Amino acid sequence: MPGTTPEALVGILHEFGFNITTDCVRIHRPMESLEPKVTVKVEDPLLASDLSSKLKSQSSAIKALPIPIYTQQTSCRKAYISWHKSTRSVWVNFGSGDIANRVAEKFNDGRYKCLGQPVKSSTGKPISSRGRQRGYWNPLAWTIVLSDVPSKATS
Repeated sequence: MPGTTPEALVGILHEFGFNITTDCVRIHRPMESLEPKVTVKVEDPLLASDLSSKLKSQSSAIKALPIPIYTQQTSCRKAYISWHKSTRSVWVNFGSGDIANRVAEKFNDGRYKCLGQPVKSSTGKPISSRGRQRGYWNPLAWTIVLSDVPSKATS
């Protein structure tokens, strides 16, 4: 959930039955990953395991991992919370294989981006323009498939 604030995360956790204040929440956005990580630090040593169990039982996209505190008496009072970025694949059609492959190369080199995010592209593949393919009519002869396109992207 890119752009998440401590207030929004507190609201989400409140919906799961946890009363946490924003001063317990730290959001980390590592440079090597587009996925933010959140640390929640509270006095309740059972928070991390309770939250992890509840998220798993509800098949939530959010994951929580307890962080053990290494002392003589083990107590988990922190939890890392993370989620995977939501992406989709899209098909882009071209009338020429040369153009399709040039565009694919520019996406793969990082010169073309989608909503500021790098995406991956397949090479151009010829498709039948005279028949139906899986029920869809495609009047153009070449297609590339872009993957890791942000889910917010529209045509």
